[in-house]
Order: sequence, then structure tokens, then C-alpha cells
Amino acid sequence: MTRDSPVGAECVTEYVTVVLDGQLFGLPIARVQDVFMPELLTRVPLSEPEIAGVLNLRGRIVTAVDLRCRLGLPPRPDGLPPMAVGIEWRGESYGLLVDAVGEVIKLADSGREPNPVNLDAKFVVDVATMSPKAAGYFRKRPYLTPEVCQRWRMGYLPRDVGGEDKSGGTMRGKIVYGYSNDAGEVLTWFGRDPEFETKHAAWVSG
Repeated sequence: MTRDSPVGAECVTEYVTVVLDGQLFGLPIARVQDVFMPELLTRVPLSEPEIAGVLNLRGRIVTAVDLRCRLGLPPRPDGLPPMAVGIEWRGESYGLLVDAVGEVIKLADSGREPNPVNLDAKFVVDVATMSPKAAGYFRKRPYLTPEVCQRWRMGYLPRDVGGEDKSGGTMRGKIVYGYSNDAGEVLTWFGRDPEFETKHAAWVSG
């Protein structure tokens, strides 16, 4: 299957589409190795909440990452078994747990919106000027000083209060951090609900 191919004078990229909490995401097909139903997950003691466990996939040890948890989305409803998309990152195998896997689509590179590389310029890193819920998130993590946040390119992105600036979209009102390459260039941004741990604990306790 062609992963990146020119159409006339334009280049297109193929993406495997996945669904999370009703939202559609695309993973470059060049990074996808498998699509499978995860079974017999073994929990990892003291791991981060988003690590759903590890499993054996045809002789390979695969770390399962719950993308709902990782992105601060609500827990998956009971009775909805996840699907997994297998990828490899820096020599390690991972299974990204999603709600569903859709079709492969082709998108022209010219049609993609540019990544807001300076989104962190809008972040609030002083707890005194944050919303109470966001301030509580940072007070539980005193190591996230303003200096550390600026160095890591993370912080609280205030909710949209009107006006023409709509950058950040659905990440407004969340703790946002950048995912960078080895050169320090931001490839994309992720947002986390400041109340995620509280909501997750309430869901787990029933």
C-alpha cells in the first residue's frame, strides 16, 4: 500500500482513522504496524494511570496505552471493548487503546492547518492567575514552577472568552503541553483536564 504518494503536483498522506469519545483522529499509516483486539492485559504496578498494562502479541511484549486516559477524556463506557493500534516508538512496541478503528483516508498535505507553534505564548503558568481547578492541579505538583513550565512548553490554556483568537480549540480550559522532536520543534499539542484524576478516581470507585 502506498503510504505517501503524489497526486499530480500535490503530495498526500494516508491516515488510519480512530475514534475516541466521538472524536475522529488520524494516525499516519506509515507508523501503524497492527490493528488488534487487546486480550489478557497484565497491570503494571506503580505505572502511570494511562498505562493499561502489557500484553504478549505474537511473541512481542507490548505496552498498552489508554488514549482516553492519556488525553484526559472520560473513561470508556462499560461494555465497550477497546481496539488497539500497534505502533513502534524508539524501539519499543505500544498498543494505543481506542474506541474504534475506521477507514484509511488520504489527505493532501496542503490541506492541513499549520500547527500553532507558539501556542505556549498564551499559557498561564502563575497559579495566582489561573482558574481554581487549574491552580489545584499545579499546587499538587510543586515541581511545575513557572520556570519549568516555560522550559517544558506547558501550562494552563484559559477558556475562550470571546474575540477573534480561537487558537487552542478544544484544549481551552486544559493543562496543555507540547510534544517535540529531538530538535525541540513542537510537533503537536496535548490537553489534559485539570480534574481528570478526581473524575477517574470517582469512576473507579463506582
